[in-house]
Amino acid sequence: MIALCAYELAARLEPLDLERAVVWPDLVAARYDELLAFDHLNKRLLAIGRDRAGAERAADWLDAAPVAAAAGPLADRIEPGGPPQAYEAVVEAVRERIVAGDIFQANLAQAWGGRLAPGRTPFD
Repeated sequence: MIALCAYELAARLEPLDLERAVVWPDLVAARYDELLAFDHLNKRLLAIGRDRAGAERAADWLDAAPVAAAAGPLADRIEPGGPPQAYEAVVEAVRERIVAGDIFQANLAQAWGGRLAPGRTPFD
């Protein structure tokens, strides 16, 4: 089981009343029958499956990966998810909440998007 808790999940648990664009769910959980896991501590790559065949399928994905990354940019272009004025307005609203004592601190992020350049793959 793998779960992703979006930072915004806290807005459901605390009365912050912050406006936000819903880009993805606050919580996503999924079960994968096979996967590749990176053990950074021991510098190992593990192919894991619910059974031996699943682990072998996961290991086979490595054969599809290019040995070296392609040259050139990863994306044709990367653009912010909205106009600069919208992000600046959010920053100002959060700053006002901090000044008012409603919140102590905030971590703000802006969504960015783009497409892989021709010939590039997620393995790059």
